[in-house]
Amino acid sequence: MMPADRDVYFNAPGTASVSWDPNGKLVFVEWEGWADSAEFAALLDAEIRALGEHRGSRLLADCRRQRVLNPDDQDRADKEWVPRALAAGLKRFAIVLPTSVLAAMNVQDRLGKVPSAMLVAQPSGGHCPVPPRPRRQLIASARCCLCGVGRASSTVMCDGLPWPRQ
Repeated sequence: MMPADRDVYFNAPGTASVSWDPNGKLVFVEWEGWADSAEFAALLDAEIRALGEHRGSRLLADCRRQRVLNPDDQDRADKEWVPRALAAGLKRFAIVLPTSVLAAMNVQDRLGKVPSAMLVAQPSGGHCPVPPRPRRQLIASARCCLCGVGRASSTVMCDGLPWPRQ
């Protein structure tokens, strides 16, 4: 199910989209490729707006199709976005790593700079096992990680049941 237009905060075909997922009660970012400086800044601003408008505390970034980003843009995000996101209410952040090895290495390097209390899951990085799935199933699977349950566990538990559910 696609989000209603009012819940879409950024949509640049071939780059990424940012939307509020009312069922998961989270900001959902879906990367489709590469972003230039302006697109990346707009995407980050959209995440902050979505968090603020919905009083959200969780963000799931599906970066499987993300490409390598400009290091200067990433530096700016580290310095500016993280404090703004925390101020907007972000408490939990889960990410599905890019399939591109180079992009994944860059993302993992950047994740080392994020406050550890905020980053609770790297689904494809072993903390929260989330195999490739359609959007709805990905959100449902990551919701458990985002609640902080099952951290660093090979079998994630959510509400006392193994996750992801089959």
